[in-house]
Amino acid sequence: MTLRDVQHLLVQASEPVGKPGNNNFTLNGAGRYFHSVFGYGLLNAGRLVTLAENRQPVAPLLTEEEKPIDIRYPTPFTQEVDFCYSCVVNNSSKCVSKLEHVTINISFQTACGKLQIVLASPDGTESVLVDLPNVSENSRYTIHLMSVQFWDEVAFGTYMLKIIGGSNKCGRTKVLSVSLILYGTNDHKAKERQCRVAKKHASNDKRVHSDTEYALIFLGGGAVVLTALMVYAYRINASRIFIIKYWTRLQRFACKRLPPSDKYELHPFRNNIGCSDLVGTRLIDSPEVQGSNPGPST
Repeated sequence: MTLRDVQHLLVQASEPVGKPGNNNFTLNGAGRYFHSVFGYGLLNAGRLVTLAENRQPVAPLLTEEEKPIDIRYPTPFTQEVDFCYSCVVNNSSKCVSKLEHVTINISFQTACGKLQIVLASPDGTESVLVDLPNVSENSRYTIHLMSVQFWDEVAFGTYMLKIIGGSNKCGRTKVLSVSLILYGTNDHKAKERQCRVAKKHASNDKRVHSDTEYALIFLGGGAVVLTALMVYAYRINASRIFIIKYWTRLQRFACKRLPPSDKYELHPFRNNIGCSDLVGTRLIDSPEVQGSNPGPST
């Protein structure tokens, strides 16, 4: 009997303590109750012996490593990292389709304040990997975190790692690198599931929203705003030109037909001008401006 045989027997022979729902046991996606302190519960020795006598060989252990496909910052001190795992079960015997445990390899630099790291499986099961009320500032760690809370869940889909850390005083915990490793077996009965976001194949330091991409998004947004302002300004200017153009035509028409004493108008956008500026004939401006009413000069 191997170590993995014993692990499977312990999970199968354990039972939750107390009444489900009132004992801090939570149900994972495979229908197994789990406690953050007591694991899968109290071991039933009789059931363990019965299962051991009738045990079947455990399928070979398979592993799959995934890199982040998306990083988000929903709050100033929260980071959400998405991993997508997919595999064509019927075409490969190396697909991890049924989980046993998962590990997170993460390197980060802390900020002062609390630090919490939570991993959510595609079924929505959440496993708290780190929960510290206070950490020192500017400490760099590279750690390996493991969870067995997803035992027997279907492996396919999107995993979300949430890192909560930092404060207004010293900023946010900085994640330097992170990866997800799945451990499990191949089960042809497992159904393929699509990830919430499209999977992207890139290098180990891939990051969907890199600093360069953020800069390009910012510049693109600025260009759109600037273009909108230019169009708005052009419309205003075009309207201004349209009004001046047709107002001037109206003035020319009036200047040719009004008596010389009345050949004075108000321009909509400039100071008062005389008809001489419009029709090419030198005229004396109106008496309202000059204080007299002479006729046209010779």
